[in-house]
Amino acid sequence: MMYNELLTLTDNKATYEQFLEIEAVYMKKDSMTKTQAASLWKRRHGEKVSKPRAEEMRRIKEAIRDFKKEREWSKTMEQRINKHHDEMITEQIINHYGKTLEEINAEPRDSVTKWLAQQTLDRIEKSRKQTIYKWYEDAGNDTTLYIIYKDGSTLSVAGTEIVGGDVTPKMNNIAYALYMDGWEHFDTEIGDIDTGLFGKTAEEYDYEMTDEMYEIKEQYENNIEIKYGTEWGLKHQTA
Repeated sequence: MMYNELLTLTDNKATYEQFLEIEAVYMKKDSMTKTQAASLWKRRHGEKVSKPRAEEMRRIKEAIRDFKKEREWSKTMEQRINKHHDEMITEQIINHYGKTLEEINAEPRDSVTKWLAQQTLDRIEKSRKQTIYKWYEDAGNDTTLYIIYKDGSTLSVAGTEIVGGDVTPKMNNIAYALYMDGWEHFDTEIGDIDTGLFGKTAEEYDYEMTDEMYEIKEQYENNIEIKYGTEWGLKHQTA
């Protein structure tokens, strides 16, 4: 019995944890049909409609708020970085070539000084872009969020994008959310992904995923899409 089959029989209400519980009974009883398994779910959990885990949802919303709070400071830092690199351009051009940038730009196109100055400019501009990017990346905490809303719409966004103001996730009507950074990986369905799916932390597995674990994780992610009626989930639920 597959999770998506129980979902179909329970009007998309069975959680993955409930599926594991019902599946254990289903596997032990050879005579049990899938319809009977769904009836067992109804007796045990029919009135318990799945809700996002409160603590994980709180942490994810808090992370979004923190990223939004970083915007003003990050813009200030971007201005400071730009000012610093503008000063570098003025200082290095004069020190290296004894002329202002305006004077060098007025020279003939084939001027050696003009060509050398352009190399200096390119180097400083590359440093400018890298420094700004690194600042926003650090402010975003290497975080990725995946959100499914109650209408089935989805949003995958990096913390860096929220800090930069490129995307502002809606905080209402969230049906499911997943958080992942370099240290934590959890969602609002089962909490910690490693312990929720495999019963052990990533450290206990020495960060090595077996083929079976990949399959379990892929099946879980597919079932989440089906359960919450995303565009992908609706296509594969009826396939």
